Amino acid sequence: MVRQTVSIDEAAEGYLKAFQLNGVDYMFGSPGSDDAPYWHYIANADSDEERISYINCRHEELAVDMAKGYAAMTGRPQIVKLHVTVGPLKAAMSIWGAHHGSLPVIILSSHLTTHENELRGGTPGTHYLDFAHPGGHENNFNRYTKWGISPENNENIGQYIARAFRIAQTAPAGPVYLNIARELSYEPRDQMDVLTHEPVAPVAPENSTLAEITSRLDAADNPAIVVGRLASHARAIEEVRPMLVDLAERLDASVFECRKWNYAFPMDHPLYLGNSHTGGHNPTNEVLPEAVDTVLVLNSIRPWYPPQEAKPDAEILMIVEDPPQQKDLYWNYPADVLAPGSPKAVLPMLLDALEAGARTEGGYKGDHRRSCADVWTQKARETSNEKPINPFWLVDRIDTIVPSDAIVVNETLSHAAIVSNLLTDRGDRTFLSAEKMNAGGLGGGLGVSLGAKLAEPDRPVVALLGDGTFNYSPVSAAFGAAQEHGLPILVVLFNNRAYQVMKPAYTNYYGEEPPQEVRISPTPDYTTQVQAWDAFGLTVDEPDEIEGALEEGLRIVREEERAALVDVRVTEDDLEFPDTSNQ
Repeated sequence: MVRQTVSIDEAAEGYLKAFQLNGVDYMFGSPGSDDAPYWHYIANADSDEERISYINCRHEELAVDMAKGYAAMTGRPQIVKLHVTVGPLKAAMSIWGAHHGSLPVIILSSHLTTHENELRGGTPGTHYLDFAHPGGHENNFNRYTKWGISPENNENIGQYIARAFRIAQTAPAGPVYLNIARELSYEPRDQMDVLTHEPVAPVAPENSTLAEITSRLDAADNPAIVVGRLASHARAIEEVRPMLVDLAERLDASVFECRKWNYAFPMDHPLYLGNSHTGGHNPTNEVLPEAVDTVLVLNSIRPWYPPQEAKPDAEILMIVEDPPQQKDLYWNYPADVLAPGSPKAVLPMLLDALEAGARTEGGYKGDHRRSCADVWTQKARETSNEKPINPFWLVDRIDTIVPSDAIVVNETLSHAAIVSNLLTDRGDRTFLSAEKMNAGGLGGGLGVSLGAKLAEPDRPVVALLGDGTFNYSPVSAAFGAAQEHGLPILVVLFNNRAYQVMKPAYTNYYGEEPPQEVRISPTPDYTTQVQAWDAFGLTVDEPDEIEGALEEGLRIVREEERAALVDVRVTEDDLEFPDTSNQ
C-alpha cells in the first residue's frame, strides 16, 4: 500500500491526485455542468506530470467504450466522468457491457444534496433535473456494476477511491461506480489522504482440486482444450499464451477458441482447431473429433451451446474465474470438475504438476488443423471474382493488406466467424472483440478502437463494422473525437444494406423471407457523412478494388493522420460457412 497526504485547495483536486496515484492517465467524459471543478484543477495542475488528460468524447457511450478499449489493451482502469444521474443512464448499455465483459472502468458521477444555496456547489440552477433522480442513484446501476458508493463526506474518501480501483481490477474485473455529491467536490480543504492498494492475486483452485484435474488430464487418451478469454488485457496475453501452447503440446491436445476474445493460441499451430465468434462453428458438433475423451474448458463461459444439449460426450474439466457466473440469469453448464481459476495462475500450476515431456506430436490432430485452415482459405479464394463482393474475399484481402502490428477491433455479427477464422495473428497483431465487450449490444466498436489507439498511438488500428452496427454507433461523436484528439483509425464497413443477423431470427420461425424491417433503405452515403470531420471516405463495389482502397485508407491514417472509412458493398445473400467436421 502507498499512502500520501497531499496539499489541495478543494476536494476535487484531491480526487484527481488520488486517481493519478492509482494509475489514471485519462478522464473520459461527455461534458456536463458538474464537471467544472475537475476541469479547473486539470487545467491548473502544477505540471504535465501531475496532470490527468481530459478526453472530450461528446457522447456518454463513447466515453465508456473508449475507457474499455484502453483497459482492454493495458489492463489499467481509467476514469469515466458522466453528468449527474442522466449521464450514466445514457451510458447504461456500455457500462453493462463492461460488467459482462469483465473490463475495469471507474464510473464517476454525482448528485445534489442541497438546492437552496446551503452549500458551495449545491445549486447550479433551477434546470437541474427538476430535482428528480429517477430510481435513486446506485439503484440505477448496481445490477451491472461490481460495486458502488455515495460517500457522505471527504474525511475518508481516499480509502473509498482506493477500494474502487482494487475492486475494479480484481478478477473477474469490471466497472465500479463512484457517486460523489457536487457539494463534496467543491468543499474547501487544505489536505487529503490518498492511497493505493496492492492488486489482488489471481484466483486459483485448491491443491486437491488441481490434483484431481491433473490426474484426469494425465489419464486422458485424447484430450482437447476449449479456451475463452486467456487474459484480462492484450499485454498480459503475451505472457500467458506461451504457457497455453506448452500445455497443449505436453498433452497433445487440440485447442479451440470459444468465444474468441483475442488471439489466445497461434492460428498456424498444428493443434489449433479454429474458433467460434458469433455464428459459424459450434465446437462439439463440427470441430472436436468424436474420439476426444476429456475436454479442459479454460475460462470459456460459453464453451458450446446449448449448455446441456451440446455437451461433448467426454469428461468435462472446467476452470473459470467465476464458476457460479452470478452475473448471468441462466448458466447451467455441466462439468465433472468445476473450479475457480484464472489462466495466469492456473497454467503454471498445471505445467508444474503434469508429467514432464510432450506426448507424440502430430498425427490426426495436426493433419486436421492444416486441412481446416486450407478449407477456410480455399473458400475465400474461390469467391475472389464475385460481385457483389463476398465477405470471405474481403477478409482474405484485409488479412493480406493490414500490417502485422495492427490492432484489429471486430464488431461484425453476420461476418464475425469469417473475420475470426481468416484474419490471422501474424506478427504482433492484436484482436479485440468489441461485440463481446458490450455483451451483444452494438455501437461500441468505434469507441473501443479510439481507446485502443490512445493506449497504443504508434500502432495502426482497424475497426471492422457491419453497416447495421454503424447505424447503432455514436458516429458523430466518434469521428469528432478522432479529429479533436488526433486518433486516426481505419474503419472498414461490411455493408450488406441490412440488419442481416436478424434475418434468421425471422426465417427460422416463419419459413419465409423477412419483411422490409431488416433492410437499411435507402442506403446512405456513409463516406460523405464522415467527411464532416475531415475523415477520408471511399466506397468499394468491385472485388479487385479492395486492396487499393485498404492501402489508401491506411496511408491516410499513417501519413495524413486522419481517420478513414472504406465502405465495402458486400453481398446480401446468405452465407455458408465451410464444413471442417470431416477434414
